[in-house]
Amino acid sequence: MEVDNGTRRKRFFGFVGVYAGLMWGLVQVVDFMATRFGWDPGIVNLITIVSFGSIPAASVISFLNLSSARSTMVARLAVISVNVLLIVGVIVWIRPFSAKAKDGVSTLVKSSPSLQAMTWYNKGKFWFNPYDLADLDTAIQCFTKATQEDPTFALAYSQLSRAYYFKNSYLDPESHNAEKAFMFASNALALDSNLAEAHLAYAASLLTIENKYPYEQAYYGIMKALRLNPKMAEAYFYLSDIYTHLGFSEQARAALTKCGEFNPADFSFKADRFADAWVLGDSQNFSFALEEFKKVPTRNANPFFISFQILMLDYEGRRDEAENCLEMNLAKFPNEPNLLGAKAILLAKRKDTVGALKAIAQIENDAKNPKIGNVKFTHHVIYNIGAALAQIGKKREAIEKLQWAVDNGFPSYTMFKRDVLLNPLRSEPAFIALFNRLEKEYNRFQKIIEENTK
Repeated sequence: MEVDNGTRRKRFFGFVGVYAGLMWGLVQVVDFMATRFGWDPGIVNLITIVSFGSIPAASVISFLNLSSARSTMVARLAVISVNVLLIVGVIVWIRPFSAKAKDGVSTLVKSSPSLQAMTWYNKGKFWFNPYDLADLDTAIQCFTKATQEDPTFALAYSQLSRAYYFKNSYLDPESHNAEKAFMFASNALALDSNLAEAHLAYAASLLTIENKYPYEQAYYGIMKALRLNPKMAEAYFYLSDIYTHLGFSEQARAALTKCGEFNPADFSFKADRFADAWVLGDSQNFSFALEEFKKVPTRNANPFFISFQILMLDYEGRRDEAENCLEMNLAKFPNEPNLLGAKAILLAKRKDTVGALKAIAQIENDAKNPKIGNVKFTHHVIYNIGAALAQIGKKREAIEKLQWAVDNGFPSYTMFKRDVLLNPLRSEPAFIALFNRLEKEYNRFQKIIEENTK
């Protein structure tokens, strides 16, 4: 059926308008998918050009084929089909952003950050030093610049999260950066759910006193990171940390061994392997652990680890060495809560009730000052206070402290079972109830480990 020019004109502009709207909608969908899955921005540009570039062609075909209703419909279907096939072909060819692990580091495939973003990222890696606040702040600035240069740079967001985590947990607890660490890790995961570093950063960002250390949730995140990248040393380090705090001795040692295997130059795993001997109550290995600790560089031997050194020396009967080590380090760090906790235990074991209570009072008074101490290790400090109180016969107060330590990140069934310092409490109903709770949780988590390590 022939149509007049007025009808043809209306159909022409109507078709072009609808087609242009469809192409605009398609570009918006592709742009969303590109952001969600980390596609290269160039892909979006290519599909945009193809989509909008097809509009003039569609207009010409439509104008030449609007002589009848039937030919108009055929023209429309032909134009739409050609463009859909073309766009689908482009998407299939480029495929989504993906990540492959090589030598313990995720590498980008089909999508790379801009040169400026990568430059800032590498500068951040250069300055990343979890033992120095000034260096860490410089790294944070560099990683931030990298994300500003390329808002889809998931790896940069991961490292930015890690930097804020270390700042909040180890160097500057007053800065209250736990939320930033979590936020940037979440950004990294949203940009690339297949990036091992993003899963690790997210898991680590959960392990804070603000979150009360949700070990099970963090465990699943770390296991996901290791499935994506089985050679990630830092993931094994955090896996060991979780195992240690829950009391799984063999698994903690195996994870630290893997950490050392994939990154032998990092002495952090040696320091943690030393600390695990005390935290797991492994008295048979105290002598070996003390010898190993001598190999740890000074910058890694912070007061947290030194407090365990003091307690191990004293347990081994090397009282003079323990007291000299305590005195020397308290001279350097007079308000350090880990050292004061060790002091309280030493004095309590020597039946110096007044001295032990004075050391405990100093910890509790200093805890009110956020500039003093280390938020990361608060549960270890409180546990030591509980152990000291147990030694001087203050059983109710001791159990209250131990309960707090359990609820705030130190539910170590193995340590509670082995620690001789807690022997005065073992017949107390409240302690028995706490211990039974720890045993039940230990058995439950053991099943989770078995399911995830088959």
